[in-house]
Amino acid sequence: MKEKPKIAPWSRPWSHVSVTQISMWRQCKRLWALSYGARLRAPPSPGQATGIELHEQMERWLSDGIPPTDDRALVAVEHWPAPRTPGVAIEHGLDLNLARYGFSGLKLVGKIDVLDKRNGLIGDHKFLKDLKWAKSEEDLKGDLQANIYAAWAQIELGWQDVNTQWVFSATAGKPRVQVTKAELACEDIKRTLDGALVTIGEMRDLANARPDPWAVEPCYESCRAYGGCFFRDQCEQMRLSANNDGNNTEAKNMDPIANLFSGADKTNTKAPAATATPADLSAPTAPPPEAPLAPAGGSLFAALDPGYGAQVNPPESASVPHATSPEPEVAAE
Repeated sequence: MKEKPKIAPWSRPWSHVSVTQISMWRQCKRLWALSYGARLRAPPSPGQATGIELHEQMERWLSDGIPPTDDRALVAVEHWPAPRTPGVAIEHGLDLNLARYGFSGLKLVGKIDVLDKRNGLIGDHKFLKDLKWAKSEEDLKGDLQANIYAAWAQIELGWQDVNTQWVFSATAGKPRVQVTKAELACEDIKRTLDGALVTIGEMRDLANARPDPWAVEPCYESCRAYGGCFFRDQCEQMRLSANNDGNNTEAKNMDPIANLFSGADKTNTKAPAATATPADLSAPTAPPPEAPLAPAGGSLFAALDPGYGAQVNPPESASVPHATSPEPEVAAE
């Protein structure tokens, strides 16, 4: 079999952003640069593989009426509509053009597990090792994924009130579930989305600068999040080498993965400082014509409709758990 050609970092335009990307950036900027700049994707862990399989079983049940074969998925069936229920969409695509908010050529994408148009409900399956990590109602009201998905429903579908339902299933021990429901308020949606736009602006700044992904600022405190980062050993080697050398030179040659970047442009090896801090999130700020890739500076909803706040009452991945969390979520979004 012919070897798949290696891809130089930033050789493809950054054209889409998702909840998963935003969460990853907030967890560790270097991890995001390696994953989406250099396109080095870590293989799924055993726990993540389990979550993916159980998620697919739920999708087959709701879409085609094929019952789950694993009790850890079967136990969640009763909390969802019957298969092929009219007005209920399964794995519904989310595609929002962000050019209107100052991000030319960039789309917000994702998939909604269950979109119930009959009662304005967005649903999601979650598979956790232990239900003690399941979100509460208050957690869900501030959840990044829930708010972004609900915002999309308000913008694209014209929903006013958005209800959410996350069904958490345990993957260890006796099959059991926890169902969390929440109605998302206008102020929570707006606050979460404004913050997401600032983060997207920071991501765009770095993608435009095209630095060596290994030179991007890491977050060593997140190395053990989700059971441990795939690149943890390489980053630690580089940090130890830099400390031993007494300077900031990172030992790329110690890391075989870093050789992928041997032909990349090294003229800019520093991650740029974030510049996306809007002065007034309640009003849109149009990007200047000569800088179409500049980050957005205004509220997502105010940019769409200045009267938004008076008219309306929104995954990857949910928020990233703290690096010290001993029981990470089984399957990332």
